[in-house]
Amino acid sequence: MTWIDTRVLLACAIAYLMDVARDVRGRELALPTPCSEWDLHLLLEHVADGLAAVYEAGAGPIGPPPAAGARQPDPAGVLRKNAARLLASDSPRGTVRNADRCLPPGMLTAAAALDIAVHGWDIARARADPRPIPPDLARPLLGVAATVVPAAQRAPQFAPQFLISAHAPPGDRLVAY
Repeated sequence: MTWIDTRVLLACAIAYLMDVARDVRGRELALPTPCSEWDLHLLLEHVADGLAAVYEAGAGPIGPPPAAGARQPDPAGVLRKNAARLLASDSPRGTVRNADRCLPPGMLTAAAALDIAVHGWDIARARADPRPIPPDLARPLLGVAATVVPAAQRAPQFAPQFLISAHAPPGDRLVAY
């Protein structure tokens, strides 16, 4: 992977996420998503939890998680709050431990940008929004994806790569990966 400014990458991913998640209405929360087991409500909660986890990796806990099985009354609001908190922070700082692995802060930030952008695409599709992941964001994330989700270690968290033309737009290639 070539050098990239991971904070800029994170900011661009959050901007895309906020754009596609803007003005989520209560009636939309039951919409199906590309993640077949989740509706939009659960997807928004998942992304909000991920944003909080990246923030906490550098800055420490921000509060207890919601009770198991409890749904947030405003998952889009929690997502916006957590995205703003992460964007305004300088976290994560230092090396981050995750189980038996140590991740340098730049790699965690890049992986977070990848997760945020791809889930932003999921949110867009659930809302019938045709906007792709912007090419200038997707191109560097393709390298991040190959680094943090190597082909040999995809299962069980990730399905096999969807085959797509090498000439497809970068956002399509990223989502296919």
